[in-house]
Amino acid sequence: MKLVCFADFHLGISTYGRTDSVTNLNTRVLKALKSLDEMIEYTIKNKIKVVVFAGDAYKNSSVLPNIQAEFNKRMRKLVDNDVTILCLDGNHDVDRIETKKSPLNVYDDLKVDNVVQTRFHKEIELTIDNETIKFVFLPTYHDEMEIRHIVENTQYDGKPIVYIFHGTIRGANLNDWNIAEKETYVEPDVFDKEGVAAVVMGHLHKHQILYNKPLVFYCGSLQRVDFSEEKQPKGFVVLDVQQDSSVTYDFIEVESQRFFTLNSNLIGIQDETDYVINELSNYTNKIKNAIVRLRLDMDKSNYINEQRIHEYLYSVGAEYVLKIEKRYEKREIVRNAELTENVDEHKALRLYFENHEKFDKLIKLGDEIILRAKKEGKI
Repeated sequence: MKLVCFADFHLGISTYGRTDSVTNLNTRVLKALKSLDEMIEYTIKNKIKVVVFAGDAYKNSSVLPNIQAEFNKRMRKLVDNDVTILCLDGNHDVDRIETKKSPLNVYDDLKVDNVVQTRFHKEIELTIDNETIKFVFLPTYHDEMEIRHIVENTQYDGKPIVYIFHGTIRGANLNDWNIAEKETYVEPDVFDKEGVAAVVMGHLHKHQILYNKPLVFYCGSLQRVDFSEEKQPKGFVVLDVQQDSSVTYDFIEVESQRFFTLNSNLIGIQDETDYVINELSNYTNKIKNAIVRLRLDMDKSNYINEQRIHEYLYSVGAEYVLKIEKRYEKREIVRNAELTENVDEHKALRLYFENHEKFDKLIKLGDEIILRAKKEGKI
């Protein structure tokens, strides 16, 4: 049985976007929906009958009605094409209060055919074309003991088992560094049980295969959320589960919001603005339709024309350009050996600012302040 697996959609993110005049939706929302449409068209075209969603449909549980309508419209298209959707709430879809419903709960409330949705432990057996899989939803909010207890008590009766989980497996990566220690980890050996074919995971946005037998993997997100995901490919997983619990898989990349960063060192460079624009001209294919940021190392002698740089970036198709980040050298402060408590205020002032470019103005102002303070008896 083939499954299309995705997670961490986070619909509703609007950072660096703008309102589209035709749809009245944010451009970041429109791009996210486009990637979802790409996944749906793949599912229908390839006659795949099951979609597994491993959590975080929305950026938070308070969803604007028009945003929710767009997501629901697409789920309806899958159902109308005889696709069964298995849908687990993520931590962004619902908070820890067990009685609070997520926006995804509408499918359960309305008893939508071919949609199974929950945030709690739930088991279902699904048969498609004479192939049966036992799907086990794991609770969104959990501790390792709870997950281990559920897995140990899941009965294997000859049908392959697929777990749907929104959480963190120890050893998984968030981008290029390890997960922060505040995460609730589940040890990987939890799923090393007879009959377990795969664990479809959401929560971490980087697509990654953690273990091959059973196959434990993060779908990854369909869209890049921010610059921390700049270099990550985005897409969904097509999982083919055999009745002997063996699996094969493919990662299908989709078009996703581009992010591009240029780091440039301008110290000692003349004609800095032209230099930056010339550097950017080497990356026009990456800049087009991208959210762009520039990080420039500079010193006090450098000058750039920010307006020219912004105009150039938009002229080559940048989607959005952040304010240029100027990073100045941290200079080591060396204490002047003559600057001691025995030096009077006026001489101390001159020693302190002796190499400053505005020495004369600072000394004049400083002398006036010292004289006023003495007159008032403050020093």
